[in-house]
Amino acid sequence: MPGFEYIYGDDRTAVFVDARKPNEFAKSTVSGEVNIQAGEAIVANDDGRLPFQDKGTRVVVFANTASEARIVAAEIAKKAYWNNSFFGGTFNDLVLAGLMIRRPSRPGKDPSQ
Repeated sequence: MPGFEYIYGDDRTAVFVDARKPNEFAKSTVSGEVNIQAGEAIVANDDGRLPFQDKGTRVVVFANTASEARIVAAEIAKKAYWNNSFFGGTFNDLVLAGLMIRRPSRPGKDPSQ
């Protein structure tokens, strides 16, 4: 949790990947996120959810469980994003920590748009 809070609070260039199901993502998520499911790393690289040009961008994946986050983080790593990791806790841990949880609002990031 301290590592996630540090990145969330101080790294303005990090990409946070919410690997939960699109309907869960549409209800609430951490500010500054994109939604990427298992099997979508290639598409996310091409459609702009991942920073195509900067493979060194810090990417942090979270989900309902650490194992779900780890799967998506491994796929992202295969796309040559060498600075990626997964949160070892749960989405509920982020909520309990008081991180800014909200409905997605950035254009193109909300799968219900």
